[in-house]
Amino acid sequence: MKINGNAIRPGMVIEHQGRLWRAV
Repeated sequence: MKINGNAIRPGMVIEHQGRLWRAV
């Protein structure tokens, strides 16, 4: 699963510190 800077949409929370990707 790859997410690019342009693929970030409002409603998605990406945390690099904990590498936790949460999609609402």
